[in-house]
Formats: sequence, C-alpha cells, structure tokens
Amino acid sequence: MESSRLPGSESHASRRTKYGVNVIIAMAAAIGLAVLVNWIGARNYVRWDLTSGRRYSLSPQTLQLL
Repeated sequence: MESSRLPGSESHASRRTKYGVNVIIAMAAAIGLAVLVNWIGARNYVRWDLTSGRRYSLSPQTLQLL
C-alpha cells in the first residue's frame, strides 16, 4: 500500500524531533529562570513581618539599642 502524503508534509520522525527539541529548550529555559530567581533572592534577602500586630518585629527601643 502506498501512503497518501501531501507534498511538503512532515514525517512522523521529523515532527517528533522538532517537538522534542522544543521541549528540551523550554525545560532549559524554565530551569535557567528558576536558577536566576533563586540567585537573585539569595543575594537580596528580605524578611517582612506581615502579622497584623507586627508580632515578630523589633521595637524601636531595641533597634535604637542595636
């Protein structure tokens, strides 16, 4: 039997290769972005006290003493 392929249509192998390369590039970009965000976060560490009564913050007197 002869397969009825349209002219210019991709074979299964070439399509699979193209999508595989696309997935590898996307994964590398995602990993690179995660590494970059972690590196920036490690260099610029900030901690906020988001409790309503500022329960875990130092008082102004303690800050003045330090």
